[in-house]
Amino acid sequence: MNNAIRIKKARELANIDQATLGKKLGVSQQAVQKWEKNGLSNAKRLTKIAETCGVNFDWLLTGVGGMTQSNTASSMSLSDRFKQALAGRTKADIARDSGVAPQTLSNWLSRGSIPAKHLFRVAESLSVSPQWLSTGKGSMTQSNIAAMPSNVVSLPASNVSAQHQPMSMIPLISLVQAGGWSECIDNFAPGDAEDWLPCPSKHSNATFALRVEGDSMTNPYPGGKSFPAGTMIFVDPEREVHNGDCVVAKLTDVNEATFKMLAEDSGVKYLKPINPQYPTLAINGNCRIVGKVIGSYREE
Repeated sequence: MNNAIRIKKARELANIDQATLGKKLGVSQQAVQKWEKNGLSNAKRLTKIAETCGVNFDWLLTGVGGMTQSNTASSMSLSDRFKQALAGRTKADIARDSGVAPQTLSNWLSRGSIPAKHLFRVAESLSVSPQWLSTGKGSMTQSNIAAMPSNVVSLPASNVSAQHQPMSMIPLISLVQAGGWSECIDNFAPGDAEDWLPCPSKHSNATFALRVEGDSMTNPYPGGKSFPAGTMIFVDPEREVHNGDCVVAKLTDVNEATFKMLAEDSGVKYLKPINPQYPTLAINGNCRIVGKVIGSYREE
């Protein structure tokens, strides 16, 4: 069940219509309608929805726990909850595992708020619930952390050795979300993802995962690079792309992103499928590269 469906179920539990919920939250009915269709990225807004509809914030955010579990907030501050969760580790340890500088983490704790796009990683590093860490509500130890797949494949990334990088979790999102990723990344919250996956490659905080659809990137010939339907790919928007790289791109006249290989011939760039049965698309100002594929894994 995705974030959009949980928002709708929360409203229905409270027995109010979209217009009433919008009025209570200070937004339009159209905004609520959009959330129930596409999901919501704003963690603060999700907190307000949980309080208004009487549902468990942790359930609304991640899908974990009971829908109507008690949501009474602790009187502890964010800094106090962080110290309680350290369990013998140091702030520097958590900062390293979360991919941020120790001073940055200290600043967040001092102001009492961790940005939504970093909250899940900090909570995962502490082995606590993102909701509990952020608000003091719900269970301290609830978690929705995925197990590390055994067959992850990392694509080469310059001269950086991925095996020495700390493991962190990245969101598995839809092709539609990927198409607007640069606009939504700053407000992305744990509940907006279909799932969270461990990524072993060195990557930026903007990295996300996609599930391959269709067979345009399936190689019909054995032995070559191939990404059959269902393969998970890791995409880093901050990685530089070159001719021959696999990329996720957004065409201006299509709502969702597409996964293809970037090719260049005589100064002209193309989006090229691995499967020769599909057409090659010329790039002539009608395309934006969302990110470079840095790794993949496929369930057996």
